[in-house]
Amino acid sequence: MYTKSMKFTVEILFWNRNKATSLVAEILEEFLYDIEYVLLIPACDREFEVGVNGENIFSKNMIGRHGYKGEILNKIRGLLK
Repeated sequence: MYTKSMKFTVEILFWNRNKATSLVAEILEEFLYDIEYVLLIPACDREFEVGVNGENIFSKNMIGRHGYKGEILNKIRGLLK
């Protein structure tokens, strides 16, 4: 569990650049001063995965869809409570 006072990292494995960059913009808008870095990793085969501090919090391949609007941000917020 992370606390609001801790810096955290976000890793995004992506195939669709537009989805990745819009997610980065949303994350930075809300968590700009709480993030140590955001790492974008180009992938193949339509992959889209998001990790926080090395822990996978979302995988398109595992659930078969992209995240709903706000879903990934809500998962990050949940980790920071």
